[in-house]
Amino acid sequence: MQKLDSNFLRKYGPWAVVTGASSGIGKAIAVELANSGFKLILVGRDLSRLQNITRDFGKTVEVIPVVADLSIETENERLIDISMRYNVGLLVLCAGYGTSGPIYHTSKDSELGMAKLNMLSSLHLTHHFANRFVGLGKGGIVLMSSIVSFQGVPRASNYAATKAYIQTLSEGLALELKGTNVDLIAGAPGPVKSGFEKRANMRLQNAIEPKLVATEILNSLGKKMTVYPGIFSKFARVGLGMLPRTIRTAIMGKIMKGFTAHQR
Repeated sequence: MQKLDSNFLRKYGPWAVVTGASSGIGKAIAVELANSGFKLILVGRDLSRLQNITRDFGKTVEVIPVVADLSIETENERLIDISMRYNVGLLVLCAGYGTSGPIYHTSKDSELGMAKLNMLSSLHLTHHFANRFVGLGKGGIVLMSSIVSFQGVPRASNYAATKAYIQTLSEGLALELKGTNVDLIAGAPGPVKSGFEKRANMRLQNAIEPKLVATEILNSLGKKMTVYPGIFSKFARVGLGMLPRTIRTAIMGKIMKGFTAHQR
């Protein structure tokens, strides 16, 4: 497996915090970092999955598994407290989930939980680590946006709104961090083969492997403010970007209708 640039560990190591690390993009990023010499604080809700990942790495990679539900504010503080024991130079926030269907038919608790996890937890942790990294004079932050963040998306309206928040936050904060030697990037992929699809009750088309997303994001940190992993994401950003927002919203609604056709 190809390692990251040799300077990556020096610039952002030795420890990395990765949330949503038990599956999907978070797990793929953890693997890439482990293969590049990072020590890892892996965060997820499933202890057995975290333990399996730790066993897969073997004794060559130092891993601290942290079981936490980051939609709960105090769990974010607990993670921060744990991380203070280690020389963390990289924060990767992949924890999150989606919902689908008309919002008036979805669970209120699920929608509120998603907002807390996708937005408030990201803000909580980003605020702490940005301050911490600026004080250290180095560091990197990875936030997970999405191709749906650039317009409204019928049948995924709240999910798209949470990702729009992340995209807007990352764009502003990336410029605020200029000159601090702290880098920030937003990853904005399209459909990805992960546990997201099942939990969101979607059937995704043209989905890409998490490893591709992980590689593009990490290799672009410090070089770009936003990266669009995969052909679909790049095409959608360029092709849809030239259209009025109302038309983009209508097109994304048709795409999402296809992803949720089995619900009808």
